[in-house]
Amino acid sequence: MDAQFILEAIVVLAAILMGTRSGGVGVGVWGGLGVAILVFVFHEAPGEPPISAMLIILAVVTAASLMQGAGGIDWMVKVAADLISKHPKQITVLAPLTAFVFAVGAGTSNILYPLLPVIYDVSYKNHIRPSRPLSCAVAQSGMALAASPVSAAMAAMLTLTTVAPYNFDLVQILSITIPACLVGIIVTSLIMNRVGKDLDDDPAVQELISSGKLAPPGGASGDAAAQLTFTKEGRNSAIVFLLGVVAIVILGLFPDLRPAFGPKGEKVAIDMTTTIELVMFTVGVLIILIGKPKVADVGGLSVFKSGMTAAIALFGYWRHLARRARALTRPRPATKARAA
Repeated sequence: MDAQFILEAIVVLAAILMGTRSGGVGVGVWGGLGVAILVFVFHEAPGEPPISAMLIILAVVTAASLMQGAGGIDWMVKVAADLISKHPKQITVLAPLTAFVFAVGAGTSNILYPLLPVIYDVSYKNHIRPSRPLSCAVAQSGMALAASPVSAAMAAMLTLTTVAPYNFDLVQILSITIPACLVGIIVTSLIMNRVGKDLDDDPAVQELISSGKLAPPGGASGDAAAQLTFTKEGRNSAIVFLLGVVAIVILGLFPDLRPAFGPKGEKVAIDMTTTIELVMFTVGVLIILIGKPKVADVGGLSVFKSGMTAAIALFGYWRHLARRARALTRPRPATKARAA
């Protein structure tokens, strides 16, 4: 590893750090500055912009935002909250697993935020330390993006790994990320069950209860879950979106179902990038017809904003990182010759 590579790594890490501190689109802007330094100072040729990944993000985020505008996220949250409330004693394992499943289906971790009060309410009223399921649920919100076929993270992964030297496809990636995430969530939940004292044995909590600063646990659980509502249009929109996700996975499993083009005898099925885009735009139209969201308001929704931020961040960093990743994995003829 030469000195130039170390200096370049410092530039990239510094850009990531400053972008994280800025937040939002600042991540992408600082990434662009980092690439500019690599190009003009270190004379590194920039890589190709991640057009395919950005188009996937645009298509998926558009459909997901329409679903949110129609109330689909509200329905998902309500279903997840009801599942958690029905099995309170297993909340440390069940809460992150339930949130994971819906985050994978929705392609966004935003579904977790309205679930947090429900998780706290159910766990506390059942004498379970709320930090246990809450910490596991927050951790899964990031893991779910690596296992969702319609997340911005998966769009970037597809663009990087479906080409040489990897040549992976969507199904191969999911066959690794989904089991790994599920095992990670379960193991983490089992460990968190032993972290901290139980509420009934924690002197600090009992002192707060005795002084009246904290309400005693107990009572009917699921109050926060009961306050969540959804509409028929939201439910139908969410179902349409989830069916679109299933369709993408099926088309990834069976390439023969995808249209093929080319000379007779040499026809090649369309790639998964194009497939995801077409399916998601079709889903978006169906949601407009079924869920009747206010299309003009979609650009201001949280899913749309977070998706566009991810696209800008991807564009800011990708030009150099993708090129560097391919350079590090490319075979070196000189090394092979010496080995021979």
